[in-house]
Amino acid sequence: MSGKFAEIAAEALRGLLHVVTLNRDLADAVEHIMLGLAGLRPHPMSLPVSGHCPRQVSVW
Repeated sequence: MSGKFAEIAAEALRGLLHVVTLNRDLADAVEHIMLGLAGLRPHPMSLPVSGHCPRQVSVW
């Protein structure tokens, strides 16, 4: 997981979880989730194929 994405994800988790009753403190909960995310493999469709996106997507 890239550094910037991890920072954004952790900040989003802090914002979402601060209003939830947790079984651990907020910092520990965020760290626990981030460690789980870091262990996930990317979906095969998200991996580049020969340096190109596997499919073309247009937003217009």
